[in-house]
Amino acid sequence: MKTYKVVPFASTIVVNKKYSVQDQIVKYFDVINQECVEGWEFVALAPVSITVKEGGLKTKGEAYNAFIFAKEVDAE
Repeated sequence: MKTYKVVPFASTIVVNKKYSVQDQIVKYFDVINQECVEGWEFVALAPVSITVKEGGLKTKGEAYNAFIFAKEVDAE
């Protein structure tokens, strides 16, 4: 049997004089490497759209990625 965990991560990459495209993309791999410990394996990356209510009728959309990891566990 497997158990799963989801780790959210912003999907917008900001590139400027301080951060190159390569610097920003490496952050995705950093998340995967940090989470792939103690039996956790990277399964997928799924886009997730979030709507934030800002008061009244105003809303703001935000885009995130959900890193999905799986791990084998003993069946009970």
